[in-house]
Amino acid sequence: MIPPAAGSGLDGLPARVALLFVWMTGIAHGLEVHAFAVDTGLVLLAYALAAVAAVAVTLPPRGRLPAAPTAAVVSLGATIAVIVLTSPDVSHIVWLFDFASYPIALLIPRGRPLVGGVCLVLLIAAGTGWALTSGEADPSWGRIVSGPLVAGAIGFIWLSTLRRIVRRETSARSDRERAEMLSDAAVTATRAYQDELARVTDESEPLLRDIAAADHLDERTQRRIGIVEGRIRDRLRAGDLFHPRVTAAIDAAREGGVRVLLIGGGGVDDEGISDELADRIVEILELPGLEHVTVRRLPPGRTAAVSAVAGTTQGTVRAAFDRSGNDAGIRPDTSAS
Repeated sequence: MIPPAAGSGLDGLPARVALLFVWMTGIAHGLEVHAFAVDTGLVLLAYALAAVAAVAVTLPPRGRLPAAPTAAVVSLGATIAVIVLTSPDVSHIVWLFDFASYPIALLIPRGRPLVGGVCLVLLIAAGTGWALTSGEADPSWGRIVSGPLVAGAIGFIWLSTLRRIVRRETSARSDRERAEMLSDAAVTATRAYQDELARVTDESEPLLRDIAAADHLDERTQRRIGIVEGRIRDRLRAGDLFHPRVTAAIDAAREGGVRVLLIGGGGVDDEGISDELADRIVEILELPGLEHVTVRRLPPGRTAAVSAVAGTTQGTVRAAFDRSGNDAGIRPDTSAS
């Protein structure tokens, strides 16, 4: 899932320029209210630290702000707050206290909600402590804590909005991927159906032409009909047992009057069966005195991939083979004769 911080838009030049523009308006405000008249050096330092904090919170990479710039933002904000609250003229530089909360609040949508939230609470607590102990009426308690409160609210609203957007986009992407998968599956199934239909057509068309041209169906043609019909039925019912050697052996068995039944395992193996496994099935189909045989593809998860039961003039033979053609034995069933 895409982290919400990746879409905050705070990791580049536009966000940095916007924050620095706000910082410049603060300088203009400071000049207007004579903020630099008292403790000029400390006030200038606080303004410089505020600019550095604005740059630090907008540093790359995209997404979660790394630990080093996060620590820098917190340290710079704390230093600015100390300078403001220990100044003899807080009312003229309270804007700096407000601005110190902005980069800290922006830590929230930048993937550091816990750090940003805790630091904002500490700023509010510090402002409240100053209001209770200083005895100053200007700025009021409400004025000094309003900046961190509003900044924190905006930060968490921003994060909440980003999370909703990310959830919606992720859901939409999942829906698109699911639709593409279904579309690909449908195309694959259609192609497989068309290929199978083409094979059936190739097998049955010559026989149908011979039937249409014949005056009557002799015994040889009837056997051909049975073989082709059986081959088509095998493809539909047991496509996962298809192998050229097996098909040829089945045709030969049916030509000799053997009843052959193939049962698929309920799924199509794109790779078919191995040559070794095909050879073992052919051994069953070429048993002496074979009268009927059932070959079944077993479901996945079993040791044996194919089982076979063959009725011969000498009795019943049962066999089981794994995918590599290793067998569980070809043995006569002593219970049958």
